[in-house]
Amino acid sequence: MSDHIKNFVDKIADGKSAEAGDAFKDALRDKVATALDNTRKDIASQMFTADTLAGVTASYSQPKPEIIDPAPTTVPADLNDVPGNEGSVEQN
Repeated sequence: MSDHIKNFVDKIADGKSAEAGDAFKDALRDKVATALDNTRKDIASQMFTADTLAGVTASYSQPKPEIIDPAPTTVPADLNDVPGNEGSVEQN
């Protein structure tokens, strides 16, 4: 038996109705708080399981974009990039 319930029963036995009411409220608050904490823990443990997270991330994930090298190591031959000819145009 919890201390709150024992206190409640003792107050009833002593004929102290007002104090018994307060003891009853304390016992009820304690019981509700314990039940809420247990439920909160259960929900939190179910929210963050691997199965749950895999379903959530799979539904919101998009394919990753292709990454292009910003500085290619080879230059295409058709650029005609010869030193000294920058900006010159040949006419036909």
